Amino acid sequence: MSTSKCAGCGKTVYPTEKVRAIDQDWHKGCLKCTICGGSLNLKNIESYERKPYCRSHRPDPKRGGGVQTAHGTGAPPVGDYNTAAHAQPSTTYDEE
Repeated sequence: MSTSKCAGCGKTVYPTEKVRAIDQDWHKGCLKCTICGGSLNLKNIESYERKPYCRSHRPDPKRGGGVQTAHGTGAPPVGDYNTAAHAQPSTTYDEE
């Protein structure tokens, strides 16, 4: 009989209680959203960087979630997208 460790709690997961998600083994009760702690299953789980999320909390790299490196390179700071401070002045035309 093969046993593995739960990715959530680190304890042994036996085949009868195992859920396989994100290429890892989990206890059913340990498979929870990283942000809100809501229970997940194979029908509603989302993943990002090998962590489980519910659909509401999965980071979106397009909006600045989870794409920055530890040294601050590779992506602009969160919230620094299309802000008025970086906007180019628009061309205006005089009405005749």
